[in-house]
Amino acid sequence: KADVTEEMMMRSLLAVCILAMAAPAAAFAPGSVPTLRSARAPAISMQKKVDILDKIEQLEVLTALSKSGILSKLERSRTLTKLENSGLLSTVEKLLPIVDEAGIISLTKTLVNTSPGILNAVWFGLILLPAAIVALVPDTNNGLVAVQVVSVPLCISLAAPLYFGAQVLKVIQGDDVVDLSGVAKLL
Repeated sequence: KADVTEEMMMRSLLAVCILAMAAPAAAFAPGSVPTLRSARAPAISMQKKVDILDKIEQLEVLTALSKSGILSKLERSRTLTKLENSGLLSTVEKLLPIVDEAGIISLTKTLVNTSPGILNAVWFGLILLPAAIVALVPDTNNGLVAVQVVSVPLCISLAAPLYFGAQVLKVIQGDDVVDLSGVAKLL
């Protein structure tokens, strides 16, 4: 019984440490700082709206794409021909009306105007979550151990796209010219 109590105390201590590490990050999450606002005063948004086509022009994405040589490399490797022969382009063409009906374009516009800080806070929380699960979920049976084991790859697989999405949003919402030379080297 003393071993169980000691183990629970260690888990609780680990959970407190994890929360102590997460608290500073949460302090920078949007909406975490209380603000005083008059009932008549409208909310002021510090984040400017991004028109994706204007932003593509401003960031000179098409020039960067041209200078990178990505399209030429795709042409030389006959990648587009292979995609066409596989029927992938026809499949995409059939999916376009579904994309239209589902409102994916509106959703994309909304996501582009999301603060990268929100995505950063979520992926950071997902990285810390498995440690909290291991600390708080007891090892009393195989099912609970399985939950602990599965939580790590699951949370990382959810966090990774959020991390990269936050980086993309920083570029889209920023003012720096896009450099795709690193992408061209990968092809």
